[in-house]
Parts: sequence; C-alpha cells; structure tokens
Amino acid sequence: MRLLFALAMLSASLAVADERPGEIPLKSIWANDMPGTRNIRELEPEFFEEVIDGDRRLYKNRNDRFRDSIYWHFGGALDHLQPGGEARKGFAVTGTGLDAFREADQVLNKGARPRKSFAEGKDVSIVYFSHQAGTNIYLDDVTREGNVIKVPFFPVPRGERDLPANYAIIPLGKLPAGKYRVQIVQVPMTQKYIDAGYTQPPRPAIFDRVVSKSFAFEVVKPADAAKEP
Repeated sequence: MRLLFALAMLSASLAVADERPGEIPLKSIWANDMPGTRNIRELEPEFFEEVIDGDRRLYKNRNDRFRDSIYWHFGGALDHLQPGGEARKGFAVTGTGLDAFREADQVLNKGARPRKSFAEGKDVSIVYFSHQAGTNIYLDDVTREGNVIKVPFFPVPRGERDLPANYAIIPLGKLPAGKYRVQIVQVPMTQKYIDAGYTQPPRPAIFDRVVSKSFAFEVVKPADAAKEP
C-alpha cells in the first residue's frame, strides 16, 4: 500500500515537473510562415490543399476563391508601411483558432474597434503581427507571469526582397478577472539560427516601426462585461 502511494506521489510530482505554467509554446500558436507554429492556412481548408514535398508540408491555394479567404485579406492588410508610418498596437480577440482569426480580420480590414474587455470564463487570444520589412520576424515561446504576457520576437535575415508578413493568433485560454499587459519585445536570435550561420542583426529603428506595439486589456466578471461590438 505504501509502495502504491509512493508511486502515485512520484507520478504526480513528475506530471507537475513536466508542466511549464505560464508558457504558451510555439506549437500551440497559429501563425503565418513561422517555424515551430501551427500553419494558419489549416484553419481554412476550403481554400487550401496540403502538398507533401519531401519532408515539408506545403499549402497551396485550392481554387479561384483564394482571394475570399481571411488569409488573403489579412496578409494584404500587412503589406509595406507607408513612408514614415508605424504599426498599430496588437490587440486581443475572443475565442481561439478560426473564430479568433475572423475577429482579428474584422479589426484589421473592416474597421472594427479592438475589444478592451472580455468576460471571465471565455477564451481569449492575442494578435501579434509585423509588416513586411525585408526580413523574417519570428516569435519565441510566449510566457504569462501573473497579469503580464510577454511576446518575444526576433528578426532572421533573409535574401529575398519581398517576404510575407509574419503574424500570429496566440491562445491564452480562459483568464481570471484582472487587468493584463501584453509586452511585445525584441529578444536575441535563438541559438539554432546562430548555429545555422545566421548573423544576429542590429536593432534598427525599422523593427520599432513595423512590429505591432504592446497593449493592454481587461477580463471582467460576466455581470460587469463591457458591451462592446
């Protein structure tokens, strides 16, 4: 009996040790052209088909209705900035996956105001994006410590002149009531890119201009939820 109890306690402790509270790993994030994430085109299978090329999974437009996809319009909204322009703030949306992607599209392309408050008990996702900048701008694992969510990004130099905009829908799950701050910050390039021969780029002002800005939102008790469109 004591042996069974000891084994149960050991199993529980190992389970806790395996969990990393406060981390939102890349593999749970829907994103466009970011290694380690879930391909956001999979959210709209009616517009894309999977093509296996060796050990790569590619997604090509399925038909002429490709331009009706959220993916198409979302990317169009993140084209090159006008001279002197700056990226807007990131924002939070309700739901996860396709529902979150749809609401994000309403904000970026349809003029909807980003929500500032969300009802407790509802799923919340945050939207990160960067405009085209002649380089890839990738995410590292996102973390949440208390009411502060850190979204770390780093540029990876590429030779192509025009690269697709990088953006992500980051699920936070159901959050307790409170005020939250989302910090979008540049971090050093991860080691695997350095090992692959990439050179850590400097921090020119362009990254301050093209990457979405930090922002805040609130989660409130259902009875106090703000009635926003």
